[in-house]
Amino acid sequence: KKHPGGMKTGYFWPVYGEHDEVCFPFFPSRAQVHVEKLLGLSRAAGSVLLSDGYTAYASYAKKTGLTHAQC
Repeated sequence: KKHPGGMKTGYFWPVYGEHDEVCFPFFPSRAQVHVEKLLGLSRAAGSVLLSDGYTAYASYAKKTGLTHAQC
């Protein structure tokens, strides 16, 4: 949303990688397209996506064949 003074709403998407790396990419919304941009559409065998209950993650896991674990 635009606010007086030019402020906009955005989201940090914290990601923990398989080699103990952490990043905090920023996106302007919580749209599923951002999950796809961030994580890609291919997966390694045995990959697991651990997330909250947000529907974009469940849709992404189904689309990519990932095992989806929720916290």
